[in-house]
Amino acid sequence: MNKQIQDLIKEATTYRYTGLGEIPEFDREKFAELLIRECAEFIRYKAEKAMSQEILYVGNDLLEHFGVEE
Repeated sequence: MNKQIQDLIKEATTYRYTGLGEIPEFDREKFAELLIRECAEFIRYKAEKAMSQEILYVGNDLLEHFGVEE
């Protein structure tokens, strides 16, 4: 698994402390949102490099399609 995905998994995981230690809790919705944001940022980065306004809109459309707020 690549480092970016591992980082997103870590960011979407919280730990609950109990008398037996800490229990990891993975938030699937947060992971999905983080992944969509990462994809949109990557598209925007590529759009800037290519100086393409049309590609830039694709990143925004991706966020809108999945209902991810900026």
